[in-house]
Amino acid sequence: MTPLTEPTPTAIAASAAPAAIADAEPARRLLTGDRLCIGCGYSLVHQPILREPTYGLLIVRCPECGDVAPVQEYPLLGRWASRLAAIGAGLWLLTLLGVLAVSTIGITAGGFMAWGLAGERPVTEAVEALALADTGIAVSGGYPPPEFQAWFNAEGPARIGRRILESPGRDWSLPGLAVSGLAFAPLPLAGGMVLAILLLHRRPATAALLGSAVTMGIAGLILWFNLRSELDSGIIWTPEVAFVALGWRIVLLGMLFNAMVLAAAVFFGRSITRWLIRLAVPPRMRGSLAFLWLADDLPPPPGVRNPRGPRVH
Repeated sequence: MTPLTEPTPTAIAASAAPAAIADAEPARRLLTGDRLCIGCGYSLVHQPILREPTYGLLIVRCPECGDVAPVQEYPLLGRWASRLAAIGAGLWLLTLLGVLAVSTIGITAGGFMAWGLAGERPVTEAVEALALADTGIAVSGGYPPPEFQAWFNAEGPARIGRRILESPGRDWSLPGLAVSGLAFAPLPLAGGMVLAILLLHRRPATAALLGSAVTMGIAGLILWFNLRSELDSGIIWTPEVAFVALGWRIVLLGMLFNAMVLAAAVFFGRSITRWLIRLAVPPRMRGSLAFLWLADDLPPPPGVRNPRGPRVH
């Protein structure tokens, strides 16, 4: 005959725990922090906080695997916590400035590349043809005579540019020449993708507007200083006349095209990143990247398949 033994207090608590957790009452609150389930890695954000009736502890039940996670406060790290936070903020700021600098270089280089490789030759030839028609002086090649300088001073860069654009027989256009500046588009494209992650605290449209405004503003200032230096140094050569007459417009259009690439990359960067995560990152590891979904008020990515039941989304 098997002797009867009284159950120990530990056994009683262990057997009563599942029933107590099942009878847990909601505390009328939702978990706002991004905490991961220790069982399956599912993000527990926006899950209801329950109060366990036996000990009165606050818990959160994972909807994916059913494990219970306690809600507790973690101890402070002391003065090093603020130091590490300051270091992290400094690194974030330096990274942001570096990405903006690289994007600005790409936008600026794209604009001047459009002028140097595609626009300078046809516009310069148009200036030479216009000067030949007005003065009868051929200025292609060699040092331009004083009459060319007098002709430029009398006409002015604005009138010369307008006459070239109104002249018949042109086989080129300013936007067509400026498109070649998109050869530098990979720089603003990569910069925009990184900015989309760095500016998580901003909406995509706001982040795109800020990023393109800052980079395009700096690039525009660089173009303005170049234009002013050409005018102040005295126009002598026909390429200089071509630049101050029409070339700066080609540079500006090339910059705008690259700035549009940057804005599009910032606007769609998070969506592309989330798609890449779903494509390449295993489901168990997606919970640690849930902030990319929460930043845009989207539900976090689903976790792994629940081995005890159907998958819960």
